[in-house]
Amino acid sequence: MKYLIFTFALLLFEHSSMAQTNHFPKGAYMSFEEIINKSPSKQLDLEIEKRSIGDIRMSGGNDFKITSKDKNIPTKTLKRELWAYSFGDTLFLNGINFAFQPW
Repeated sequence: MKYLIFTFALLLFEHSSMAQTNHFPKGAYMSFEEIINKSPSKQLDLEIEKRSIGDIRMSGGNDFKITSKDKNIPTKTLKRELWAYSFGDTLFLNGINFAFQPW
């Protein structure tokens, strides 16, 4: 009987673990509605750089920094107007727009 209950519990947990397989198309999301609809409005060539522990402690903010290979895109646009960026398999959210923390 214990094995039957254990097997049933495993089947329930397996079904819920498969629910997190969402993929977002590659691109820049400029609003919350675009994230919900999974439709990026811009196709930018951006780089993700991991920030050091000292940099995060000194000025706060996210764990990653988004930089542009194209110098025509201002840093202010990336910091304030960009809501999220996806590589296709990973989605990076901008915490400023979601107001998770004041900094």
